[in-house]
Amino acid sequence: YGDTNSTLAAAIAAAKRTVPVAHVEAGLRSFNRAMPEEINRIVTDHISALLFAPTQTAIDNLRAENLSAATYLVGDVMLDALLFNKELALSRSDIVRQFGLNGRRYGVVTIHRAGNTDTERLGELLDALNKVARDIPLVFPMHPRTAAKAGQYCANWSPHENLRIVEPLGYLGFLQLFDSAAIVLTDSGGLQKEAFFVATPCVTLRDETEWPETLEDGANIVVGADERKIFDAVEAGLARDDAWKRSALNNAFAAFGGGKAARLIVEELVNWIIRSRKDHG
Repeated sequence: YGDTNSTLAAAIAAAKRTVPVAHVEAGLRSFNRAMPEEINRIVTDHISALLFAPTQTAIDNLRAENLSAATYLVGDVMLDALLFNKELALSRSDIVRQFGLNGRRYGVVTIHRAGNTDTERLGELLDALNKVARDIPLVFPMHPRTAAKAGQYCANWSPHENLRIVEPLGYLGFLQLFDSAAIVLTDSGGLQKEAFFVATPCVTLRDETEWPETLEDGANIVVGADERKIFDAVEAGLARDDAWKRSALNNAFAAFGGGKAARLIVEELVNWIIRSRKDHG
């Protein structure tokens, strides 16, 4: 699954032992090869026997690389997982109350990508977040890597009183947190989607996205580290109304398979195994 170093390592190890590889979340492209994830997913796609694409855009990317024969449009298993766990998160987690955010508008922040944390750009983003926090409380579960880099690149920085830095959260607590939020600011590929799946407006702190579907009707706005663009995108996101949210949910379900991805993947795997056995007698 995905585009991590472990995905690439497993795919290469399997391919060298002639073990067929099925890549879930195949076909994603940011078209920025400075991103380690971009190299991982391109290589994994090209050595996989089955490519399970989450969206039509991913299918188009694979076709452009002459990989159509092994490609299947199945939807996104992350939507499956969110639908399966959403009610559980609401019933088991009390994170919003614990943070004193019941009945309040607030935002959620995550930053972890190397392009944002391994340069002076991190200080620009942290300064921008402090200014956003003057208008709306922000909760920032800070990745240990980001915390270490903050000490390196902006040692004198301190968070605004409305910018709450917390330890990384478990899945259910974090799901409740961004589901109830008014806005998300992130450089995560996964959180861009998850915010889309619950109609929480998203501001992407990167210069590109591999999820163009999330850009529909301004559900996700890509701003990089530009302070003015960040402010404008937050303002636009906070202005979204209930009618917009209903439309965003419909768009998300249509674009990402409606929560049926896991079943379709299993069906295609079974069919592939049956065909392989017939081909080999």
